[in-house]
Amino acid sequence: MIALHHGSLDQQVREWVERGLKNGLLKVVVCTSNLDLGVDFLPVERVFQIGSPKGGARLMQRAGRSGHAPGLPSRVTIVPTHALELIEAAAAREAVDKRQIESRDTPQKPFDVLVQHLVTVAIGGGFDALELYDELLHTYAYRDLTQQEFDWTLGFVEGGGATLRAYPDYHRVARDSDGLYRVPRNDLSRAGIATTSARSSRMAR
Repeated sequence: MIALHHGSLDQQVREWVERGLKNGLLKVVVCTSNLDLGVDFLPVERVFQIGSPKGGARLMQRAGRSGHAPGLPSRVTIVPTHALELIEAAAAREAVDKRQIESRDTPQKPFDVLVQHLVTVAIGGGFDALELYDELLHTYAYRDLTQQEFDWTLGFVEGGGATLRAYPDYHRVARDSDGLYRVPRNDLSRAGIATTSARSSRMAR
């Protein structure tokens, strides 16, 4: 049985596909990078990379989705779609063979992630702004976060910032009588934070 998996599918469909991979019901799954990270499926024997992997690190990551058990080899087959990708695939394989894996820089103060974190903590029980700011300063990515930058981000999730202030749906959190920031409406909790974080990423640049 063959199935598809990508981020635009309904969550129930994605979960059904993932269960099918884990229990061996599905023999082939055509997927996007949605299954790249954080998921391990023991029955997977080989990964087919369609097109160039665009680097040795990504090639190794995707190969690691197969043979995910002690003593089992990870297998990946690259399928170039044109001549240039054939060259890129050969270069990526040579880099892996020589262990010349490109480094990955750690993002510094990513505002989209910070927006998601603020809303998530607000949903989970609320937060005190000063305590949360101090907590963020003890993380590597936000060790240099200024008070002004934190206040801007808090203002964005609280009132939508200068651009979205007129739209109530972007007023994600509110300060209650005990001084904690919480999500004031259940429908905002269910709506998720993808749109808010996407807009914050663009506006913070």
